[in-house]
Amino acid sequence: MSDKKTGAQKSPKTEMDRTFLAIAQQLMAEHNIPSERAMSSELGQNVNFISRIRTGVQSVPADVWGVLISKFNLKSFSIEDEDTPATFNVSRTTNVVGTNTGTANQTNNNYNLSDCEKERDALKAERDSLLKQVELLNGQLKMQATIIEGKDQMLDLLRGGFTRPN
Repeated sequence: MSDKKTGAQKSPKTEMDRTFLAIAQQLMAEHNIPSERAMSSELGQNVNFISRIRTGVQSVPADVWGVLISKFNLKSFSIEDEDTPATFNVSRTTNVVGTNTGTANQTNNNYNLSDCEKERDALKAERDSLLKQVELLNGQLKMQATIIEGKDQMLDLLRGGFTRPN
């Protein structure tokens, strides 16, 4: 039997969903947001988002928690609800771009562009010499194959002459 037929009241899926709803209600009151639909829009979600959480159709994804925390600048919050009286502290575990002060010192062990160019030229010369060496070795392999082929022909001729009568 479905809940619609029995008339049973649906509720949020998890404790985190209940916490989210309590925080959303508290923020709506503090920031004069008139409805759950308006709060859903403030969070960048479908206008039925909070009602879907309330009825247990959907759970709150992590990115919506992030939007809630950053948009309303939550550092800590407390919920004075009969079901869950608690105080939470929010800490960010993701990288946040902020303004830096001070000076940046770049220590590069006196390594400059001309040193890079010299190293590049040395590596190019080494590469060219290795390519020449590969060409020479390939040529030697071809000559070796030719020598082996000539030896095989010589052996065939000698064997043919050995079996021939005098």
